[in-house]
Formats: sequence, C-alpha cells, structure tokens
Amino acid sequence: MAQPSACRPDQAAPAATQRPTVHVVTWFYERQPGLAIYVARLQALMKHADVTVVCRHARDIERLGLPLKAHVIDTPGESQFDIVRYTRQAARWLQGQGCGPVVLLTAQVALCAHWLPGREVCLYWNEMPGHIFPRPRFNPFKAISHAVLRHLVYGGALKAQVVMPISHFMQQDLLARGRSLSHTPVVPMGVFGELPQPVPVEPNPAHALHVVYAGSLTEEKGRRELLDGVIGALDRGLNVRLTLVGLSRAEQDQIRRQFAEAGHGRAVQALGLLPHAEALAHVAAADVAFAMLHPEPHFQYNPPTKVFEYLACGVPVLYNDLRTLSAYLAHGRTGYCAPLSAQGVQEALRWMCENRAELASWRAPCREAGAPYRWAEIEPMFLASVLPGSAVLLG
Repeated sequence: MAQPSACRPDQAAPAATQRPTVHVVTWFYERQPGLAIYVARLQALMKHADVTVVCRHARDIERLGLPLKAHVIDTPGESQFDIVRYTRQAARWLQGQGCGPVVLLTAQVALCAHWLPGREVCLYWNEMPGHIFPRPRFNPFKAISHAVLRHLVYGGALKAQVVMPISHFMQQDLLARGRSLSHTPVVPMGVFGELPQPVPVEPNPAHALHVVYAGSLTEEKGRRELLDGVIGALDRGLNVRLTLVGLSRAEQDQIRRQFAEAGHGRAVQALGLLPHAEALAHVAAADVAFAMLHPEPHFQYNPPTKVFEYLACGVPVLYNDLRTLSAYLAHGRTGYCAPLSAQGVQEALRWMCENRAELASWRAPCREAGAPYRWAEIEPMFLASVLPGSAVLLG
C-alpha cells in the first residue's frame, strides 16, 4: 500500500496570529451517553481554531448541538471491521486537508495515526484497548483479530505527537510502552456545565435514604450487587429509595418489574437518558451515589466519569476497593468503601441509615475533592496540549 506523503513546505501551518484549522476525528456509538465530555472539548477548540469534525453520521452533529463543519463517513455498523474501515477512510480524507493539527477524540480512532505521517496528531486516550477489543473466551478468530487491533491501537498512541490519558494509571501504562512523559500529560475528563446549587440535606431518619446511580448500568459496573443490595435492604426494613438515570426503555421496565415483584415498587425511580443538567440535578438531590466496579483489567486504568460528577455535586460515594475508585475517594470522608456484593451494599446502607448526620457531613469534603475536576480547571490543560499557544490566549 502506498504511503501518503508528508506535508510539503508550501503547506506550512498558518502564522501564529491566524486561527489554526483543526480536524477532529470522532467515534460515537448509537447509545453512547456522556457526550458532554466531547462537547466541552470541541467548544474549547472552537474558541481558538476553525474546527471540522469527522463523524459517522450526520446526526452525530445534531447530537453535539454545535455549529460545526463536518465530514461524514457513513458507518452504520459498530464492529471491529467498521472501526478499521472508518479510521482508514478518515485518514485518507485528512491526507488532502492541509497540515493543521488532527485531534483524535477517542481512543478507538488511534488507528488513524498509522496513516497520517507528517501530521501533528493529538490523541485523547479515554479508553483502554483491552476494553475496546476485549479477549473473547470462545472465538479463536476474534481473539487473534482483537489482539492485532489492540496492538495497532497502542501503535497509534506511540505515533501521535501528544497523547492525553485521563488517569495516572493510563499514563503509566503508556510510559511503560515507550511514550515520553513530556508528551503524555494526564488530562482528566472533567465535570461540565453549571452544577446544581448545594442541596441542604436534613439527616432525618423519617426520610428515605436516597441512593442514585447515573450512567449505563451493566453487570461489570455492579448492576446485580446494587439492585439485589437495595432490595435486600428494603426487605430488612431499611428506609431506602433508589434513582437510576440513563437506562434504556427495556432496562427501565425490567428494573421496575423486579422491584414490584419484590414488593418494593414505589422504592425505585428508573429514568432514561436526560439532559446533562437534569441528570446532575438528580445526583445532587441524593444522599449517596453508587460507583462499584468489577475487577476487569480495563477498570484498573480507567476511572469512571460519574465519580467526579458525584464529588463535584457534593454527594458521598458508595464504592469498592478498586484502585481507580480508591485513588479518588476516601472512606469516611468522601465515600464508604464496601465489599463488592449485595451483602456489602446492604451493610453499607444499614450504616448510612443509622448515621445520617455523619453521612451528611461528608458533602462539603466531597465538593472540595471534586473541585479540581471541574472543566474550568481542565480546559487550559486540554488546550495547552492541543494548541500550545492557547495557554497565552486563555491569559
């Protein structure tokens, strides 16, 4: 395969006084929550550059809600082959678009870097290759192809000029694979938008202990432990209610049915995807938020966005002892660390019901711990990595 040529001298980047042209390659899944993290980064770039987004569907631009130029590479599927085909076509198109910076705005599209020699490439490293292309147990062909793709994704990270991992654990992994520290700055995800005003919590035992979870609720994210734990607590007579935000229609119906069959139908509120501000309002109104993870390899590196949102909203977190949770949370100050089990959740909820005043006193330390992860703190770090001159512009 012929290699694309590097930028020619007559294609030099614009002078520093001009707005640079930045191309951003995205990959959004059909039911992907959490687009706020991408919207904030695009808005930051738009302040200082002319931005064109490469995307899978025209509706991706509608979902972002920003006045952006776009190049659409129609990709209806989401398989490994679709990712490879999409990134290859995106790179081919970018080869003819001058020499401005290219931002790969998710780890899936790190593959693009293999086909962009001579271009300035900046990669937002928000996912582990082992999560994008996991190791299947019973499909030898897929096991081989996924291993190759994991290798290629890491290879793309090594070719990029700048990589922005979202945690120190991800940074350490990349440094061990050959990245230089100076070009691999940690840039956390950030918490976006206007946060709700601090909610005064009355530690009144007559009021139900309000537990919240926001985001996709999968088995590896403690679905069974949370649901069985809350139902078990209710069976024991504890005054608890649960709010879930971000569920599909089928998940909402299934969970409502599960609680109703257990005799606790009024103790659960199951909601679908909500605007970001509404989701945060539900979080801020709760007494405690849930964030437990099974010890999957990728979770050892990738901290969940929701933890930082919970903290910034001033809500203590019920979590288990996994390093990407315990590195950001402190038992007895910003959260309660419990075993990853339904019994562990039950016992934690029992303690919280019996110690409402102490639990409420953790809200101020939570806000303090979450402050460094507000987008206002993260945006200069992001811009300085992508557009070095932006640090001056931000003043």
